[in-house]
Amino acid sequence: MSKRKGRRSGLQKIRSRGHSGGHLSNEAKLLEPDVDQIAPVKYNSLLAFPHFAARLRSRVDPEAVRITVTALALRDGYESPARVELFGELAGYLRALVGFPEAAVEGLTDEQYVRSAVRAIYGK
Repeated sequence: MSKRKGRRSGLQKIRSRGHSGGHLSNEAKLLEPDVDQIAPVKYNSLLAFPHFAARLRSRVDPEAVRITVTALALRDGYESPARVELFGELAGYLRALVGFPEAAVEGLTDEQYVRSAVRAIYGK
């Protein structure tokens, strides 16, 4: 539980800073995760809207990406209620950055949205 609190406070710090993004590309290239392993999907509806995906990449804070990737990598270690809450917060943060069209997000759970957003951030 203490690990989760650390991630949450990190996300809250990002929100309170009001980061405008734009620094992801340099840092992300250095630490690019195995997206296929942590966010496997058959179809990513967010990638059907490349201009929205590009906007997400330009606006997301690198620290938020790190927190999100870590949460996905450790998702099986969270109890169900904590996992639902964590991915709800992460999805809320990502949704606030870019409003994808309803057709792209319809039927996605918060966790599915986060997985799709990570794949969109890394262009996969």
